[in-house]
Amino acid sequence: MSHEIAVCMPRIDDQVQRDVINAIVSASEKDARFADSHFYIFATYSDIVGPTEILKGELKVFGIIDHLNIDALLVFPERFYWDEEMKEIIAAAKEKNVPVLSIGKVISEAASIKYGMGSSISDIVSHVIEKHGCKYINFIAGKKMHEATDDRLKMFKETIAKYGLPDEPERIGWGEFWDYPTELVMDKFYKSKLPFPQAIICANDVMAITAIDSLRMHGYKVPKDVIVTGFDGIDMERFHNPRLTTAVLDYKTLAKKVLDYIDDMCSGREIPQESTVDFIKRISESCGCTMEETPDNYQLASLWKEVSCDLGFSDEVTRMSSSLQLKGSFDKILSSIGDFFNHIYTQHLWVCLFSDYVTGLSDDVKYSENTITDTVYSALEKHGEGNIFTFADKTFPLADVIPEKKYGDKEFRHVTVFPLHYNDVVYGYVAADTEIEHINMFQLRALSMHLGFVCERISNFKYMEAINKHLEKTSFYDSMTGLMSRNGYYSLTKKMIEPQLSQNKFLVIISADLDNLKDINDKFGHACGDKAIKIVADALYQYIGKDGIAARFGGDEFVGLRLFDESPDSFVQKFSEGFSCTIADMVEENDLEYNVSASFGIISLLTKNLPSLEEGIKSADVLMYAQKRAKKRAGRSTGPY
Repeated sequence: MSHEIAVCMPRIDDQVQRDVINAIVSASEKDARFADSHFYIFATYSDIVGPTEILKGELKVFGIIDHLNIDALLVFPERFYWDEEMKEIIAAAKEKNVPVLSIGKVISEAASIKYGMGSSISDIVSHVIEKHGCKYINFIAGKKMHEATDDRLKMFKETIAKYGLPDEPERIGWGEFWDYPTELVMDKFYKSKLPFPQAIICANDVMAITAIDSLRMHGYKVPKDVIVTGFDGIDMERFHNPRLTTAVLDYKTLAKKVLDYIDDMCSGREIPQESTVDFIKRISESCGCTMEETPDNYQLASLWKEVSCDLGFSDEVTRMSSSLQLKGSFDKILSSIGDFFNHIYTQHLWVCLFSDYVTGLSDDVKYSENTITDTVYSALEKHGEGNIFTFADKTFPLADVIPEKKYGDKEFRHVTVFPLHYNDVVYGYVAADTEIEHINMFQLRALSMHLGFVCERISNFKYMEAINKHLEKTSFYDSMTGLMSRNGYYSLTKKMIEPQLSQNKFLVIISADLDNLKDINDKFGHACGDKAIKIVADALYQYIGKDGIAARFGGDEFVGLRLFDESPDSFVQKFSEGFSCTIADMVEENDLEYNVSASFGIISLLTKNLPSLEEGIKSADVLMYAQKRAKKRAGRSTGPY
């Protein structure tokens, strides 16, 4: 049977959540009911504490779920401190008749499997009394007026009462679930006039580890002098010596119960609205019992590997984002990012970009759509060491999450999805088929955060490129005629003409001036005057073309330059005989009711004989003004009438 299951998991690096989803996925691979099923785990880096700018971007990853065709939704509400967002996710699923299961906490909006304490605290206390003969037992609780604290403290008191031990308030301290308050509690224990405790029961592992460190500082050995126990089985405990006797979640039972719920929900069978999976006692070294534990040197080596990998990867991903060259095509940018992917342990990885972002890179506006699109670009993929693929136009439906469900013989059964965003603007997501463990999650988190920054940089860079092009166009080009402006003329002549002045080439210089512009403006209006300017500009460009420089110098003044390797006499003759006719033809084509003409001067000379461009233009100007005067003397008024 095939089930398509989405998982909504804030703060995926939370150890309990990580271990729970690993247990569920692992159990599903051995369960025939889930033989062809897929899990899509949508994760954030952070606790969901409120509508901050950054969290708005992260939360977009959960919006993808609404675009999928799923059979069930699993929600981990423990890290949703902002309930409104979780309620919206659940409501969207229910609107599509998708059943929802809450894991870890009871919520009214969905069927729920909560974590229970069971008899774990009682079992641990009973163990230190019965097995180790302890009579003086202290308890370090968590926060006051906290449900978990109250339950654990109550069970502790009930258990010691069962064995006839007194309830002594001085043996209770409030460590608030973290180290510093626990140190204060330990100071209180040292100063107490009661017999020093033979065992200290802690309401979580952080407080237990802090208590052990404090005892060592005061010359006590654990477990020889004092037994210390914890609760919850955190990662830190794996690297501690001695390993803690503690309580851990019954992951095997939980995984089976979750799969039963999913199968029943998808099959339409009735399910209990609320269920509980308990923590169970795990006996280890801190109470003095001999257990088959992993050797300390292996644990330390594992810790060293995690720390060194974290530091090394942080360096690499920072180097990648800071050294990225944003010039050139989007393909080249993607390729340079892909070169970095061999530093990632994950063997199957996709960088997926929403289509609005990709297409927006070619627009002249800054990307800020912030929308989830039904079409996604698979921009980068990794499939094994060295197999990095860059795609400029590979698209697929968002509903599929990843482009293909298989690569070779590898079927992608569980895919973790991280948001790709910068502040509140979302660009896509990073998807990976990988083990959900510390190193992989750290790398994917760091990668997606840096790639979000890279996407913002690319967007900004492309936007600034467009602005610069626009500014260059408005600065270098005359908006009315499309010819070069005076600024553009000087800039382009420095690049095109001046470097060749010392060479043995011919340069043609044209100076042109529209006749009687004032008369046209006064008689027919400025729009007609603008039309006359445009006609002269178009006529000049027809002769100069893209191989030369045609510029509008002022209101009715124009300059043209063109280089020739051989004598330009034929060009000079063609222009001299045809320029006025070209203008006249344009007047006729536009059916103008007024006359348009221009006076011009044209010279040609070897560049090596030219003192400067300015001197050459002055020479052309002299000829142009001479022609204008000659027209007036000859009575050939070029007026508009």
